[in-house]
Amino acid sequence: MPRLTKKVFADLAIWMLGFGIVVGIIFPFLLLMLEFPEAEVIRPGFFAITLAAGVLLAMVNYLLVYGVVQPRLNLLVEHMQSTEGMIHNATRQQSWGHCDAKSCFVPQDSDDEIGATAAAFNQLVAELMRSRKLDNAASEFSHALSSKLDLDELNQHALDLLIEHTEAAAGAVFVEMQGELQVAANRGLERVESIAQSNHLLNALNSGEIRQLDLPKEVMVEGVLTSFRPSQILLIPVSFKQQSQGVVVLATGTAFPRDALWLLGLVRQGYGLALNNALTHSQLQHIAAIDPLTDVYNRRFGLARLHEEFGRSRRSGSPFGLCIFDIDHFKSVNDTYGHLSGDKVLAGVAEQAREALRSEDILIRYGGEEFLMVLPGAATSQVAEVGERIRKRIEEMRVENNGTSLSVTVSVGCSAYPDDQVEDEQTLIGHADEALYQAKAGGRNRVVRYRPATSSE
Repeated sequence: MPRLTKKVFADLAIWMLGFGIVVGIIFPFLLLMLEFPEAEVIRPGFFAITLAAGVLLAMVNYLLVYGVVQPRLNLLVEHMQSTEGMIHNATRQQSWGHCDAKSCFVPQDSDDEIGATAAAFNQLVAELMRSRKLDNAASEFSHALSSKLDLDELNQHALDLLIEHTEAAAGAVFVEMQGELQVAANRGLERVESIAQSNHLLNALNSGEIRQLDLPKEVMVEGVLTSFRPSQILLIPVSFKQQSQGVVVLATGTAFPRDALWLLGLVRQGYGLALNNALTHSQLQHIAAIDPLTDVYNRRFGLARLHEEFGRSRRSGSPFGLCIFDIDHFKSVNDTYGHLSGDKVLAGVAEQAREALRSEDILIRYGGEEFLMVLPGAATSQVAEVGERIRKRIEEMRVENNGTSLSVTVSVGCSAYPDDQVEDEQTLIGHADEALYQAKAGGRNRVVRYRPATSSE
């Protein structure tokens, strides 16, 4: 029906009043059709009564509708205004913790248009809350990662946040380093190294698009109490300025929430920036710490690590070993075969020593053809054994050079704490250096452990 005013109830009153007047006017003629006497029906007094009855009926109907509908509408408006205030406060305070279904939703207690209005309003609030939740999750994700430069810490924290916000059961982060995908973080995936070779990962990395697919049958996910095969996985490529950085794998045993893809789309750009910063920081650290020829710690960074490890050993009272080894007659190698051949020998010696050491040991290019081995936790009896093992490996090493097979030997001097009563690592280095001098004076290609009254072993 056409609108007569800007107020619904005013329109309702006008239309009802008009309807009542029309009914009052035509009522006498209806009675004539029913064969009532014309003299009793067609007269001014009777017309006045039927008009009055029509108007009265219209007013009663209006009051009934107004009395039933108006309180419901007022209640709806009050709840909407209250919800608007809560949403305003939640937005201003950046916290939606007090706005939930109980406090921000309008009661939906009828199966009519008013109930439908309440339902539509509640859906609007729910969508707004969902949007704010996703925005807050993305903001939290970016803020949490923006200050992290350690590569391992960054990827593990990112994986934990992604699993939390997508309700995944497990996941892993693969970062592209040195031309291949390497596992950077893992939570719950078994045989994760094999996943790095999956064509699905490589395709996602190359396409740059988020993909959802079934997990291969041979991959299992560790649950809290058991292992299960997830029904879905998400592959999220991470890039920075269109350059691939890695792929995140998320797995679930049921199905991902409908907001998961939207959230991942929001956060992966920030993750790409943070990952690029961490990779750059790691590369700079590597450049600053590693000798480019031998791929071991350079002197400056290595001695800083030595200081840390020796201090830790003194505080804990644990043993600590240190060896210096020097390539015998290395100058003659350079003079005879050239410096490029000498570089090959240096790289080969460093590789042999590195492979013979434990993961917690530290190998340092101390200077020229001298190397320093830091052996945390190594007992006195073990220090010379480590030196002998490395001496033998290098003695058996052969370096191919333009059809010529080069071989070298090393002399090794070792010292150990607390047998050597020293106050600092520099004194311990001095003892090892003195033992090295004795090894060279004794004929080279041997290991000598420092003693106040030194003797060859």
